[in-house]
Amino acid sequence: MKTLYAIATILLIASGTLVAGEISISFDQSQLEINNGTPFVATYHDCQTVAIGGQNFLPARAFLLALNDSESAESIYSETVASLDLGIQIQNRTLSDDVTSDISRYDAVVLERNQAPKLGSNPVTVTGQIHVDGQRYAEILVFPVTVNENSELSFHPSIEIRIGDRAVNPNELLCRDDVYPASRREHLKSTTSGSVEYVVITSATLAEAMQSLVVYKNETGYVTELRLIEDILPGQTGRDDAEKLREYLKTFYAGGGRYVLLAGDETVLPIRYAYPNNTSVAPPMDGLQICDLYFADLTGEWDADNDGIWGEKYSDAPDIVPELLIGRLPINTSEEATNYIAKLIKYEINPGGNDRSYLERAFFFSSDQMRDYGDGGQHALIASAYPDWFQIDTSSAVEQANGSDPAPTNLIPYELTPILQNGFGIINVIAHGRSDGFVLKSSGYNNWPKTYMLTDAGSAGHGSFESYADPDRPAFYYSLACDNGGFDMDQPPINHVTPNMAQELIGNRGGAVGFVAYSRWGWISSSHILQKAFFDSLFAYPERPAVEALYASKAVLYYYTDLVYGLNYFGDPTLKVHTYVPARPEVTVSIGREGLNVKVQIDGNPASCNLVLAEEGTIIGEYTTDEAGAFTIDYPFESTGEYRLSTVPREGTISQLDFIPALVTNVEDEVDNLLPTEFALHQNYPNPFNPSTSIAFDLPQASSVRLTVFNILGQTVSTLIDEPMSSGHQTIEWQAVGTTGEHLASGIYFYRLETDLGVDTKKMILLK
Repeated sequence: MKTLYAIATILLIASGTLVAGEISISFDQSQLEINNGTPFVATYHDCQTVAIGGQNFLPARAFLLALNDSESAESIYSETVASLDLGIQIQNRTLSDDVTSDISRYDAVVLERNQAPKLGSNPVTVTGQIHVDGQRYAEILVFPVTVNENSELSFHPSIEIRIGDRAVNPNELLCRDDVYPASRREHLKSTTSGSVEYVVITSATLAEAMQSLVVYKNETGYVTELRLIEDILPGQTGRDDAEKLREYLKTFYAGGGRYVLLAGDETVLPIRYAYPNNTSVAPPMDGLQICDLYFADLTGEWDADNDGIWGEKYSDAPDIVPELLIGRLPINTSEEATNYIAKLIKYEINPGGNDRSYLERAFFFSSDQMRDYGDGGQHALIASAYPDWFQIDTSSAVEQANGSDPAPTNLIPYELTPILQNGFGIINVIAHGRSDGFVLKSSGYNNWPKTYMLTDAGSAGHGSFESYADPDRPAFYYSLACDNGGFDMDQPPINHVTPNMAQELIGNRGGAVGFVAYSRWGWISSSHILQKAFFDSLFAYPERPAVEALYASKAVLYYYTDLVYGLNYFGDPTLKVHTYVPARPEVTVSIGREGLNVKVQIDGNPASCNLVLAEEGTIIGEYTTDEAGAFTIDYPFESTGEYRLSTVPREGTISQLDFIPALVTNVEDEVDNLLPTEFALHQNYPNPFNPSTSIAFDLPQASSVRLTVFNILGQTVSTLIDEPMSSGHQTIEWQAVGTTGEHLASGIYFYRLETDLGVDTKKMILLK
């Protein structure tokens, strides 16, 4: 799938005076081009192309419209003149097109869609709202072509935009860069200047575990560093630690920073509690929202009245437009950090192993009032945002026959387990919740007896996330349930004894690679609207990090202040959700006279991709393959040096290849024939690998040698060498077979070399 971007030119024709009905945006049908295939793509001269919630793309022009004090973005609408039926019907893919013989089918898959407006169904769509220098602007898309609920196309020669009772003069429609320049909102990295665009903030106790993420992010093109909170706070001023951290982030942003990962829960890092109303009395802890938006918004005055209560709607002046993209890992152990990083790398490099089809499946939990609310239930409204190629299960875990039934008949937890173990790329929770889970079904509306999905595997009769946790198929979660993001509730003064859901999903080997959830309450009448807006944005702009979709939903629905405060993003802030099965780059390298020759193919075709060359976690250079998928890296490689080449396509999974130039060439030159002068364990090649890899090491003199492979739990899975060896350059090939002859599963492994001359350990990744 491709989403194209360009500066658009739209003919603006005004006649008469500036009165309603006489000002319009005009489009020339001769500039419209249509490719009615799969994917369906309509383009208009110099318009950007937007994914519209199916395998379909329509042209649109993005504008900003300044709002008066009395105006609101939701009152914007359009009127069209002499719209033309193009006589074309988009042929959408159906569920059966996505089902292959090796996918386990289950009975309760449905593709419910209600009649809620979808992106591309109206000529004008409001996609967000920003504040710049005290002025509010609505973000809008103008579509010259729209598609109705019957997939029929219409062309609009003339579109009038209205806000309330007034018609909008086309001259009022501004380009985003004219109002909010890219240099201000998007600080691009500069490897030559050493500008850091991504900072991981954590404590000394988690630093070693988090360092592997810093290395990985550098290797994939983000200039990243790790900072300790113990070093940050003493150098900053502020009334409390949260304000000191925010002051540091202002400096980071001013220096070109863009992404922040807060790697730690409230026992590790400061958190900011915000209160959305006005009060003269300190609210109780369960009435305050954990608000990571505070750390993202660096220009708002979050405690303007200086009363120690942050974010009050009228006494303070917070600004919901973030300067930074913030993610949080609600963790406090190195094991949780290691688990999350392994999931993230798996998701970005090889999700699902040999079966990535799970990424195009979505699952809905829905119960009680939310199940009955509106036409078809809130799950149907949110599902309407999904592309047509998704297999969407809005039946198995949706309370039956209705949310008010005193004895609902939907599946009980152990019956859901085999369904959930099929794997789902996105999981939605639309239910009543608590910090350790949510209601699966209940008597009537949220009355006992209830059945829960919980973090505690020992809760009799209830479901457990552990029962379907699969580290090979991490998912993206979104929950509107109360308290599901309340990662502070397992500590004083609230003291819930069971593990909180955010920490469990993020810190477990299975569970979530990204998670959006409320730290306190959601509202039955409105939380689902933000959830729908999130997925509208996510699927319209799949090339953007998921946290941007969260900020977009908050911007357009800014008036739900308490929801905006309490809805947080857990996970890597650069994470992009796979909205379809991604292609995998095939990369080959060879050493030539001019340097390292790289060739990249995707699905058998040459591919233009970004290349990042790194050594020991430091970026050496960044390059782009040409139209033939080729590039020659001219760099003074050391023949026995260890390098990592990351291939990062615009669409698809990341590929990482470790290589030693001397092994790539397979030519023994004079240097290779000399005895090594130092003990060394080299990075395996290739890495990642499947099904075999070579491990090389150097012995300057004879020694006893023990080479073992162990998993991330520290368990030995294979002993490759356990005997004396002579001096020299040594290489052994490993077929990813365990001690008892079994073929090992995909994952992260470590190999350890123990000799009389030294001991060393390195990491490798098995991808199947």
